[in-house]
Amino acid sequence: MSDSKELPPTLRAWAEREIGRVGAVRDVSYPREKSRVWELVHPDGCRFHLKVAPQPLMYERETFGLHGDAWPRNLLWSGARKAAWVDFGRSRFAPAVQEFVLLACGVWVDRPALRTAFLRGYGRDLTPEEQHALKCLGALDAVSRPTWGSDDNDPDVTARGRRTLDRLTAGAFA
Repeated sequence: MSDSKELPPTLRAWAEREIGRVGAVRDVSYPREKSRVWELVHPDGCRFHLKVAPQPLMYERETFGLHGDAWPRNLLWSGARKAAWVDFGRSRFAPAVQEFVLLACGVWVDRPALRTAFLRGYGRDLTPEEQHALKCLGALDAVSRPTWGSDDNDPDVTARGRRTLDRLTAGAFA
């Protein structure tokens, strides 16, 4: 933790527009120059983190608001060929690469051209660190699938977990 840094009023106003009234604010910055991170506590006890990245690149590669359950069944298409996400029950702020896990363990396996098109639309390839994180997050996803599939009576979910584990074991996770 670094020396205390007050949350600027403009950032507090922005945060309160996004999440509602903020009760407590605590500096939780990293012990390095230009680190600006605050823990915001909602009156109901819910905690959020607000970070000001020292450079735009760091912001772009670190944290996003994630859907949390991004896979084809949660993507709806209109007659005008516009896409919309549904089912935000698992949404949160997290590293952007976490959003790609369900795609990397699902549709990208059989249709690598979709991965290429997705990353083209994303605007860049994944960094080596993001590729490593995706593989680790894919392993976590894979070991949780048998339980979810069994609890929800969904053999496809269970099969996807087993398939991902097989790919990881064979060194074929991309």
